[in-house]
Amino acid sequence: MERREDTKMYAMNKRYFHTAGPSDIPPENRASRRRTAPKQNNLKLEKVSLLPGTDTPILNNIPDNIETTDEIDYAIGALTNHIATVIEDSSRRSRRPTVAENYRRRSRTSEAKNAAMRRASHIRHAKIGPVRELST
Repeated sequence: MERREDTKMYAMNKRYFHTAGPSDIPPENRASRRRTAPKQNNLKLEKVSLLPGTDTPILNNIPDNIETTDEIDYAIGALTNHIATVIEDSSRRSRRPTVAENYRRRSRTSEAKNAAMRRASHIRHAKIGPVRELST
């Protein structure tokens, strides 16, 4: 049950939901018709919009009465520009490396490992045996 409550709390905190439900009064237990502590968390989640608190002066400049084709073109252009601006402002580049970056990183790691192995192959070690020559 704890996991389900954590999921609800995540939804309330991160997905902008309002909660509605009894605050201090426990719900009625149907079996005994007495007010007892609830066995589960009964909440009503209502999704809310993020736009009511946002001021959009660009959209306020669009007239309410649009009659000519020029006014239609102006309104469509203003709306399109505003949407493009909002998307650009809210977008971010993914931190996930591309395939080429992964290849370069692994290649550098592999080259460093191979160089270290070549250097270590010339060191005499009791378990390895005699010094080996580097073949070219």
